Amino acid sequence: MRFSQIRTIYSKEMRDILRDRRTLFVMIILPILLYPLLMIGVFQLSMLQVKRLREEVAKVAIVGREVPRELRDALDSAATIRLTRLPDWREALGEGDLDAAVEIPPGFADSIQAHRSTSVTIHYNAAKERSEEARGKVERSLRHYQEAIVAKRFEALAADTSLLRPFATQLENAATGEEMSGFVLGKFLGYILIIMAMMGAFYPAIDLTAGEKERGTLETLLVSPAHRSEIVYGKFFAVLSVSIMTTLLNIGSMGVTFSWGMRLLDTGSAIGSFGLGVTPLALASLALILLPLAVFFSAICIAVATPARSYKEGQNLLTPLYMAVILPAVVSVLPGTEISPSLSLIPVVNVSLLTKEFLVGRYPLVETVLTLFSCCLIAVLALSWATSQFRRETVLFRHAEDVRWSPFRRPVTARPLPTPSGALFIFFVVVILVFFIGASWQAQNLVSGLVKTEIVLILLPPLVALVWGRQDLRRSLALVKPPAASWFPALLLMVGGWLLAIEIASLQDLVFPFPGEFVEYFEGFFAQLNSLPILQALVIVAFLPAVCEELLCRGFLLQAWLPRLGKARTVLAVAAIFGVLHLDPYRLLPTAFLGAVLAILCIESGSILPAMAGHALSNTMTFLVQRQAEVFAETPALQLNEEQPLPWFLVVAGLVLFAGGWQWLRQVASSHPATASSPDMHDTPSSPF
Repeated sequence: MRFSQIRTIYSKEMRDILRDRRTLFVMIILPILLYPLLMIGVFQLSMLQVKRLREEVAKVAIVGREVPRELRDALDSAATIRLTRLPDWREALGEGDLDAAVEIPPGFADSIQAHRSTSVTIHYNAAKERSEEARGKVERSLRHYQEAIVAKRFEALAADTSLLRPFATQLENAATGEEMSGFVLGKFLGYILIIMAMMGAFYPAIDLTAGEKERGTLETLLVSPAHRSEIVYGKFFAVLSVSIMTTLLNIGSMGVTFSWGMRLLDTGSAIGSFGLGVTPLALASLALILLPLAVFFSAICIAVATPARSYKEGQNLLTPLYMAVILPAVVSVLPGTEISPSLSLIPVVNVSLLTKEFLVGRYPLVETVLTLFSCCLIAVLALSWATSQFRRETVLFRHAEDVRWSPFRRPVTARPLPTPSGALFIFFVVVILVFFIGASWQAQNLVSGLVKTEIVLILLPPLVALVWGRQDLRRSLALVKPPAASWFPALLLMVGGWLLAIEIASLQDLVFPFPGEFVEYFEGFFAQLNSLPILQALVIVAFLPAVCEELLCRGFLLQAWLPRLGKARTVLAVAAIFGVLHLDPYRLLPTAFLGAVLAILCIESGSILPAMAGHALSNTMTFLVQRQAEVFAETPALQLNEEQPLPWFLVVAGLVLFAGGWQWLRQVASSHPATASSPDMHDTPSSPF
């Protein structure tokens, strides 16, 4: 790799970016002007509106025949309350002509004189801010009236009012000004920093990939003496520079605006009592974690935007990625969420939470190292992916027929396999149906809901898509006969994978403990299944998922993605979507691992049938273990549950069975070349499998 070539391409791309007025406006002018305009416009207007509501005279009606004079005087003495009497006060309150109403019950004065407890009802409209403000004014006036009554009673008894308040409570905040300012800034600065880093890479990545295709300049760059990797790195450093520049400008503009806004607040308020005390060490620490995050965003934006044929298509491809970044970025806003070693390994979440720690003056070493490690690792992977994208001519120069897939246009000629984009679309449809309809069915009736979910929502959509797309069902679903010699190693592989999945779940429980609601749900779930005859329960919990979910995941999706992604990446992709399909974040890792095991079974045997059998075996063993829990409870050495790690010899057995079964299955596949892979795998790229 020649750095002179990278520097030349970097200089060329930066000149192109800085010549673009639209990019300059979004990157420089907008950040400098946006926050002051928002502060001046929104902040000051909101303060003026709050002040106007507090000073505005509220129209309050008194309802009741017996209203003590002292009560009326207490309400009428307030400068911001005007009393009135309206016979149709309820209608006026609903229409907004009345702000609040005070209803005095019959016998109120007698109860006060007799020292009996009574009540006063305040009617207001919580949907209207004026009425909500009026309620507060009335409450304060009634509180003063109540205190006056108590004072008179104590005076009549010649008692000291200190009997009601034997001691006073004083609050002393131990947090320093730096910690308080960091606490406030940390709520939203991490989110803004992440979003700005993403936005800084968003448009330049599209312009340097899809934009160059539209301008017709990419071909000239590809025939230059620079290697593909040098072109990618030159573009990558240009996008990275813009991302960092945009983030720093936004933070600077926001910091100056925030400091100015703090001076507008009352110095006695909770926020006005401290300044914008961000130390240089905190800023340096933020820059340290910002760099790998910006590297990750720049690389993944280039990789995702590279297949786009136009600027518009590039925006369509990157918008879901942008939306996916928002959710983990807002974790710093959630109350009670703090950085931990486990959260430090989750991209975006770690930076969001670590930003809050830096701003309050805490610098956790372990969490910082883990955050840098995870960010750098995923940045390297994203950059490697971007480089591989540029080395594929089919990605750089796609034809229209390669991407024009629509669920509403039936192909004229039959196709052997569904397209990768079409398969992904059907998967999203299935997930949406399961989430909105399947959950409702299962809430009404668990047994019938599970059956309808598996057949109607999981199995039916891919079958309809295959028939509509005129695909070969046998090839698209890998419905071929596997070698007879592959069944026994497949059994060993599945049993080992099942044991390892239990161990993964138990280790996950140590880091992310299963909540009580999760345990209670599955106790109720299995309680309903245990009430059924065992064969009926096995059909519902083992046979139906083995058929329906395998035809979707290891059949429809795996066969569509395998020629394009290769074996290793297809296994990872199918494992991920199998975990997502179950819509349970607490079972995501063990479920995804089982999905990978089943994908290996299908690929190595060349048939979906071993994967179906393995899926059914896994669910059957899980169901029988919990059904016969008392048997295993009598043998502590055979504890098989997700709440504690497996005995060491079971873990070793699982590893041996998994590795031995996989190696044996590969040998069987190599000795049966005709059936070692499904009919569509003959053009599959090589992989470590």
